[in-house]
Amino acid sequence: MITEVPQNSPAAAQGLRPGDLLVALGHEPVGGLEDLQQKITAAKKNGHKNVLVRVEREGNTRFVALPLETA
Repeated sequence: MITEVPQNSPAAAQGLRPGDLLVALGHEPVGGLEDLQQKITAAKKNGHKNVLVRVEREGNTRFVALPLETA
C-alpha cells in the first residue's frame, strides 16, 4: 500500500495518493515492499528509464508509467 506521495513528484503528477494499492510492476505481481524494491533494482540494471505499475483504488485498477530515479 502506498503510504506517502511527495508533492511535485512523478507519482503525484500521475494522481497516485496514500491508500492506493500497488499490485504489480509491469506484468509481475508485487508481494511486498522488499519484492518491489528488488523489481525496481532489476529494472534499473536492465536499463529501463520507466516502469509500468498497476495500482488499485476503491476496486478500480489502472496502469501508470513512472520514471525511475537515476540517483
